[in-house]
Amino acid sequence: MEHPHEAQSAVLKELIQSTKHTEWGRNHDFKSVKTQADFAERVPIQDYESLKPYIERMMLGESDVLWSGKVLEELNPKDTSTIVLLEYNQMVNNDTRVETILLPIRDGLTVSRVL
Repeated sequence: MEHPHEAQSAVLKELIQSTKHTEWGRNHDFKSVKTQADFAERVPIQDYESLKPYIERMMLGESDVLWSGKVLEELNPKDTSTIVLLEYNQMVNNDTRVETILLPIRDGLTVSRVL
């Protein structure tokens, strides 16, 4: 990649644009975010516990909370990628040797570590 800073700024602008109407975007004034510095100023660093109430609401089917639209949809039986991902997440969740968190990046980024 020749210009990583420009690419990163473009992705941030796309994410801000697509989430400014969500509860999270309204709470952090995404409509006025133009730069990475604006974003850093308005959005404090979060941990799972601070995001948990939002995540729980999304798990119950509420839309436009952290991300645009509904997070949960009916599973299409032909969607093998999602089925495999769900099976993997269930396996990781049931393994007591693993700690897992979900980060609110795009449609969710799962990070796991072996204890």
